[in-house]
Amino acid sequence: MSGITIYLDLNANEILDAGEPFSATDETGQYAIVAPSAVNYMIRVDTPTIPAGFFLTTSNLPLNVTPAAGEDYKNADFGYQQQKFPWWSLWPAVMQAVQENNEQ
Repeated sequence: MSGITIYLDLNANEILDAGEPFSATDETGQYAIVAPSAVNYMIRVDTPTIPAGFFLTTSNLPLNVTPAAGEDYKNADFGYQQQKFPWWSLWPAVMQAVQENNEQ
């Protein structure tokens, strides 16, 4: 997915703040954020940039990493998948609507 914002949450407040390093994913989902120094960082996804209907499939959010100063860390991966509903999951609602229509 392209256009998803990934950032280093320097103050651990779960919000992308001014001055925090960030990057947007490209068409292959790749991104690059250069760490300003060699300390532990929380890498987060800016959730408003995730398209509607997608959900997290990995349990590693936020991801804590300790890259070297200036390192282009490339091992922070997150998985998202588009929610798909099988037709049979809608069947109870369809049957209820038919029943309500018949009762009118």
